[in-house]
Amino acid sequence: MYQALYEPIPDIDGYFERLGISGPIHRDTPWLDALILAHQMSIPFENLDVFEGLAPINLRIGALYQKIITGRRGGYCFELNALFHALLRDCGFRAWPCICRIVRGKDFTPPVLHRGTIIEMDGRLFFGDVGYGGPMPPGVLPVEDGSRRYLVDTAFRLNFKGGSWWALIRETAEGPEPILEFSTNPVDPVDFIALNYYCENHPQSIFRQLRMVNRRTPGGSCAITGDIFTQWTPEGKETYSVASPAVRFDTLEQAFGIPRASLNRS
Repeated sequence: MYQALYEPIPDIDGYFERLGISGPIHRDTPWLDALILAHQMSIPFENLDVFEGLAPINLRIGALYQKIITGRRGGYCFELNALFHALLRDCGFRAWPCICRIVRGKDFTPPVLHRGTIIEMDGRLFFGDVGYGGPMPPGVLPVEDGSRRYLVDTAFRLNFKGGSWWALIRETAEGPEPILEFSTNPVDPVDFIALNYYCENHPQSIFRQLRMVNRRTPGGSCAITGDIFTQWTPEGKETYSVASPAVRFDTLEQAFGIPRASLNRS
């Protein structure tokens, strides 16, 4: 019944072409770092299908490939990290999905509503994520208490929380910023069906309430939050309104590479 959640990537070379990656696969940290950075820069996080009501979310690997790789769309965590996990598996990595809770900006314990990825290499575990529309590490982090890596322009660290749980923290000029917590316990792709259904359909889901698009760029990032586009560069920040559909469609195409034709309701 759920076999399509586990099917292979239809065309690995097509996936790599979408990411702008060439050359042999290396099962090591530098290659994974390059893969995750390319993913975050090439494929945007976006919730347009959910917020705009364009199409129901389909978690089958073939459907995700068609939408994200062939159709040049983005997606949210249950889509992007599902496709990423399938790619790692088909490239020969030992990897599995993990459950996460987003704690950034919260003073309470939120429910588990995020999907990440655990990768095992040489007896060590690493955490990777290409499906969160915010300040995530552009590379993998060793799942070791106090592990710290400086990736691109930001330092990240992991702290052990107890049991199977770990905290991901970003270091900022204002101090440490908790981003998310994750469990290293393996879960199956089928386990995300109910979580995705809540995020897609519940009226209190943030994905139903707010338009969100985000992509890492050289030296910064760009985002649409609601009706506001923001571009961060080393020189500063630029914002403008995308409340007009014409401006929004142009921005989605030019800043995020999302084809206008892909935003028609199905």
